[in-house]
Amino acid sequence: MRKIDILLRSILCLTLLYSISSTAQKKSTKPSTAEEKSTSAAPAEDTPKYKNPALPTDDRVADLLSRMTLEEKIGQIAPSGDNRVHVIDPTGTYTDQTASAAMSRWWDADLVFPARKAALLRNGVQRYLKEKTRLGIPELFMGEALHGFMEYGRTGPPGLHRRWR
Repeated sequence: MRKIDILLRSILCLTLLYSISSTAQKKSTKPSTAEEKSTSAAPAEDTPKYKNPALPTDDRVADLLSRMTLEEKIGQIAPSGDNRVHVIDPTGTYTDQTASAAMSRWWDADLVFPARKAALLRNGVQRYLKEKTRLGIPELFMGEALHGFMEYGRTGPPGLHRRWR
C-alpha cells in the first residue's frame, strides 16, 4: 500500500476518533433526569458508568470514551503491529510466547489454525484484557470486511463484479 494511502487512512481514523470522543464527552456532561436516576441500578460507588448494564448504552459509551486515552482508542481500531500478546488461558494451550507466535502468522495463508484453537487464543486474549488492563475492555478482532471482487493491488466494492456480466 502506498504511503499516501496509509497517511490518508490514518488521518481519517484520527478524525473519526476525535469526533466520537467529542460527542461522547458532550453526552457524558449532559445532566440526567430524575427518571433516569430512579431506573438505574445502583452499583458500588467506585464502579464506572461504562460497566453498569442498567444504564443506557449511549451513557455507557460516552463514559468509556471519556476515560480512554487516544492510544487506547486507536488500539481498538488499529491494533499495534508488534504482535506481542498476553493471554490467560486456563486450558494451557497458549502462553504469551505461543500466542504471540500465532498472532505473528495471523495473515499467513499457509497457517493451519483450526476454529477451536482460534477461539481459545481469542478467549485467552480477551480474558487477559478484561482482568489485567486498566479499563478491562476487550479487543476487537478484525477480519476482511469487504465481500466484493478482490485482486492483488485493488479491492472493488461488493457487487461491482456482477455489473459487468
